Amino acid sequence: MPSCKQPCYRAIPAEELGPGLFAGFQRRQLVTDCWRREGKSWVIRPDPFVDDWTPAEVAALLAQLGQVLAGGGFVYGAFWPDGRLAGFAAVDARPLGSAGQYRDLCQLHVSQEARRQGIGRRLFGAARRFAAGLGGQKLYISAHSAVETQAFYRGWGVWTRWKSSQGMPRPNPLTASWNTACQRILGSLAVLFKNKPFVPICTLTFFYIKRILSLTTKFWR
Repeated sequence: MPSCKQPCYRAIPAEELGPGLFAGFQRRQLVTDCWRREGKSWVIRPDPFVDDWTPAEVAALLAQLGQVLAGGGFVYGAFWPDGRLAGFAAVDARPLGSAGQYRDLCQLHVSQEARRQGIGRRLFGAARRFAAGLGGQKLYISAHSAVETQAFYRGWGVWTRWKSSQGMPRPNPLTASWNTACQRILGSLAVLFKNKPFVPICTLTFFYIKRILSLTTKFWR
């Protein structure tokens, strides 16, 4: 295990996928409010509960991560200096979508004591790079509807799909109202908004700004 003063990040190989990997990992999330779709609007509604893993769910998670690695996917972790897992992300390598444009971000979790320290952002960034390296154009996300969870993904410019995506994984009543979200991963400005690419608008704006600055410089010479 590499030594580090801060959490260090590395790939998690198949031989480490055992119960000990999650020893001390605190999945616990105290949820108070969730996003819900009502008519044509999104609203925040109280829906208090505690989200945590049972031993059976941990076993199912380990099996899923093993399948991800067996299929050429990506399991990546943040580790404390004492070797404890602080957070992890997993991306399934199999293409999804009508043109195979999606890669599935099937897991992203940060232990309770490690949240709000930038670990989730580092993990998400690594997942985006891995998916892009496979030729993926979008990262498919089926995220928890809790306000805090959605705020994390919204911070990356994630947009919401208004219609259900047939053939997409993990149908879940807790995420059905929010449905699915996709994160475009080819460039930091390449986000999608209402199914329309944002990149041409940004590129065009940048072109005109550059042109105006060029003309201004010539004028004052």
